[in-house]
Amino acid sequence: MVANKLGKLMNAKVINITDFVKENKLSEGYDEEKDCLIVDENKLAQVFGDLLKSYEEEDIIIEGHLAQFIERADICVVLRCDIEELYQRLKARSYSEDKIKENIEAEIFGICEEEARERQKRVVALRSSKRNVDALVEEILDIIKEIRRK
Repeated sequence: MVANKLGKLMNAKVINITDFVKENKLSEGYDEEKDCLIVDENKLAQVFGDLLKSYEEEDIIIEGHLAQFIERADICVVLRCDIEELYQRLKARSYSEDKIKENIEAEIFGICEEEARERQKRVVALRSSKRNVDALVEEILDIIKEIRRK
């Protein structure tokens, strides 16, 4: 929701990374235990990097849990969430208890943020809990404007 709204306001192309992986057959299979695609992160970065070359003059928003592996981003925004709220969101999506546990552990240890900081020059972590989409989008737009001024 945040990426799509931001994309509309910026007139930017929004690419969901999971959809991109499926459409470009970048999955090496499915992990039944983790209930997710198995993705070669280096191959994803290479294929996606080639795609980005054709969009050099346009704004692109990459959305999803694998977005931190795409290099050359001007900014990587990681949305963080309170554990109880995250639990409720994942339960509402009918995630298995194991998948919920894995996601909550990743949030507790800040795995997505840590991976982003290892690969990206500019990482901003924002709390999404109890905030509406409009407020998050406005904050992200302000951050982007500040970066572009420099």
